[in-house]
Amino acid sequence: MNISPEEAQASLAAIQQTQSQMRKLAGLNGYFLIIWGLVWFFGCLANQFLPLGYVGWIWGPFSTVGWILSAILGIYLGRQTRSTFDSRIGFFFLALFGFMGLWFLIMQPIGIKQGVLFFLTITMFGGVVAGIMSRAVSSIIGSLTVAALALVGYYLLPAYFFLWVAIFCGLTMVGIGLVIRLRWR
Repeated sequence: MNISPEEAQASLAAIQQTQSQMRKLAGLNGYFLIIWGLVWFFGCLANQFLPLGYVGWIWGPFSTVGWILSAILGIYLGRQTRSTFDSRIGFFFLALFGFMGLWFLIMQPIGIKQGVLFFLTITMFGGVVAGIMSRAVSSIIGSLTVAALALVGYYLLPAYFFLWVAIFCGLTMVGIGLVIRLRWR
C-alpha cells in the first residue's frame, strides 16, 4: 500500500492532535487530587485548631463543594472521551463510598482521629484500585504514600495527627494534582 507524503503528513498530524487532546484530558484528572487535597487540608486544620462544634461547619461545606466539583469534572471528562473506563472508576468510587458509610456504621471507629484515618485509608485504597484498573503506577504509589503518611501521623504524633494529615496528606494530594495538571497539558 502506497500513500502520498501529503496523506502521511495528514495522518501524522491527526495522530499528534489526538495525542495532545488525550494528554490534556489526562491532566484534568489532577484537579480531583487538588480538590480533595484542599478539602482534607482545611478540614483537618479545623479538627486540629477549632473547637469540635465548629468543625462540621468546615467539613460540611468543603465536602459538599468537593463532591459537586468532582461530579462536574467527571461529567465533563466523560463527555470528552468515548471510553467507559472513566465512568467505571467513577461508579467504583460511588460504590466504595457507599460501602464506606456502611462499614463506618458497623465498625464505629473510636474517636474522630480513628474515623478520619478510616475514611482516608479507604479513599486511598480506592486510589490504588483505580491505579490498577487504569495502569497508572503514579496513582498506586501516590495513594500508598498518602495512606502510609496518615498511619505514621496517627501512631507517632497522635496529638498533632490532624495537623500532620493536613500538611502531609492534604497538601501532598494538592502537590501531586498540580504535578499531574502541569505535566499533562
